[in-house]
This record gives sequence, structure tokens and C-alpha cells, in this order.
Amino acid sequence: MSKTNLIIAGIFFALGFVIGYWQIGGFQNNQVGDPTKIILESISAYDTVDSPLTVVGQAKGTWYFEASFPVEVRDNNNNVLGAGLATAQGDWMTEDFVTFEANVEFDPQNETSGLLVFIKDNPSGEPQFDDEVAIPVNF
Repeated sequence: MSKTNLIIAGIFFALGFVIGYWQIGGFQNNQVGDPTKIILESISAYDTVDSPLTVVGQAKGTWYFEASFPVEVRDNNNNVLGAGLATAQGDWMTEDFVTFEANVEFDPQNETSGLLVFIKDNPSGEPQFDDEVAIPVNF
């Protein structure tokens, strides 16, 4: 196989990978973070949001404790502007995705953008079980 043919084959392979990744949800909802943990249905990255904010999505069952996990709105300096809970809308005692609804009241103060942060509930307090997914938003 010639060098040109190898380059063309490599380009088609890479393109196929990107298309396949997109089709299985890897780039779902213009999301920043890890879509294997949180899938958002009612909001996308960089959307403009107001308070009170209601978010619908899905999280792995391992993110919940007693059917909920924390959600925060933060400014770009990581200061918390408001907090709420994402509540499971079904059986959360699974490793599969579980639908949630979260309600967060926040005061953007003078900020024009920030982060919507989904925090894995970690009742053990042990740092190795901490996790979060942050989505950039505009106010």
C-alpha cells in the first residue's frame, strides 16, 4: 500500500471514529465533562439560564445517595452562587442511568457566566469516591 493510500485510510478511520462516537452520545448536547456519568436533556453547555433553574437529565445510579445528589451553580472563580438537589425519578439503586430532576435557586450577582456543577454524593467522605461534572453556562 502506498504512503498516500495509508494517509487516506487513516483519515477515513479517524472520521469513522468521530462519527461513531457522536452517534453513541459522546458529544451529546454540546456537553463538557464526561457523558458516561451525566446526560443532560433540558440544557446544553453554554445555554443562558435563569433562577430558579430546573434541569432534567440522567446520572449513573452510583451518583445518588438516598435518591439524590448535590447540584451547584458557581461563578468562574468557583464561588457557589446557589445549590440544590438532583432527585431520582426512579429506582436509583442501580449502576445504570437514572432520570433526575434538579431545582437550583441562585443569585448570579454581577456575573455573566459560570458553571452548573453536578456532584457525586459521597456519604463516606473519602476523596477517592469524589467526582463532579461541570457544564459552562451563561446568566
